Amino acid sequence: MKAELTSENSVRKAIDFDIDKEVVTKEIDKRAKDIAKRAQIPGFRPGKVPLTVVKRQFKEDVERDAVEAIANQFLPKELETHNLRPVASPKLDKVELGPEGSLKFRVTFDILPEVRIPAFRGIEVSVKKETATQAMLDTEIDRLRDASARFEPAPDRAAQKGDFVEVDIEITDHSTGEARKREETLIEVGHSGNHEELNEALVGINVGDAKDVRAVEHENEDKNSPIVRTVDYHVVVRAIKVKALPAKDDEFAKDLNFDNFAALETSVRERIERALKHNEDVAVEDAVLNKLADMATFDIPQSLVEEQVEARTRRFAENLQQQGIDLQKVKLDWEKIAAEQKDGAEKQVKLEILLDAIGKAEKIEATEADVQDQIKRLAARARTSEQAISGRLDADQRARLTAQARDRRIIDMIRAAARVNFE
Repeated sequence: MKAELTSENSVRKAIDFDIDKEVVTKEIDKRAKDIAKRAQIPGFRPGKVPLTVVKRQFKEDVERDAVEAIANQFLPKELETHNLRPVASPKLDKVELGPEGSLKFRVTFDILPEVRIPAFRGIEVSVKKETATQAMLDTEIDRLRDASARFEPAPDRAAQKGDFVEVDIEITDHSTGEARKREETLIEVGHSGNHEELNEALVGINVGDAKDVRAVEHENEDKNSPIVRTVDYHVVVRAIKVKALPAKDDEFAKDLNFDNFAALETSVRERIERALKHNEDVAVEDAVLNKLADMATFDIPQSLVEEQVEARTRRFAENLQQQGIDLQKVKLDWEKIAAEQKDGAEKQVKLEILLDAIGKAEKIEATEADVQDQIKRLAARARTSEQAISGRLDADQRARLTAQARDRRIIDMIRAAARVNFE
């Protein structure tokens, strides 16, 4: 057996193998015997199929299994010889299996780079400073007024855009076959979440009217494009109502458990300021980490980037599904979506490598209290107890939480030493 190590760059390595014929023949025979034990071929009893027949009938399977077995046999020894540790599964390619039994193949893999730690203390960034404005205050109070609104009967007239019609409604979705009924349901006339056809039908409708509406969804905005969904509505109007917002006064504030309107305004302003401060902290951290990633001077393992791209694309798909989007019915360019994730994935890999190197250099480790803090955050997001989260963690999950807690300590240290200019 011969093996030659080559380097595409500082992190991408390749080992070319030239395997002795005797090894190849022995492994092919072994794989053929394994298949022969369970192969069912007409004219032969189970377990009695000649190896020559198995090698001919299952040639691709036998050769593929044999090559993989040989690679798995010799690769670990070569990695140990050169003191190399792949960061992801090595890839087997350039396989040349000659008819006379010769075998050559290449195994490529990535390793972690040697990291020169940049001057991470005193990173200087600029971040926009935001303060609570009267417009923000008014918007939030209007949101509270809207949540406390009452629905009062409209004047004796037909429904207009912006009104709320109280209806009994039957909905039939022909794409799924699902049919459902709702009684005394309020629908805002003209709301963007309604089908356009339904909004048009509700304008001008009167109490007691019944109307059938068909809504059609096309593949895209072109009305001549293929139809992907058809929904039928049958509505009976019970009442037409208008939304009445409470006045900005002490009575409204007391309904929300405040002494007076001034106290409500003070509370809302403080809440806005806390939110702005949180956003500011996030912006500062993002700016510092982006600057740190830009300071990296090492090659990054593309296999880790590919893993990150795959994970980000998967999360993108999961988010669409959580929004009720059927991925089988929408046409998405997944190659384009994956390509759009690459820059972010590369930056994330750079940061993970840099943070680990900084953590080792500074001898930073996560404490049990740090891990518990991570568990507390998970419990808050999942709206469950810390005990419930702890009880479900296996060893790998706990190790990931510990790594995240360690990264949090490292990031906090870098952030604390940064110089922030507020614009």
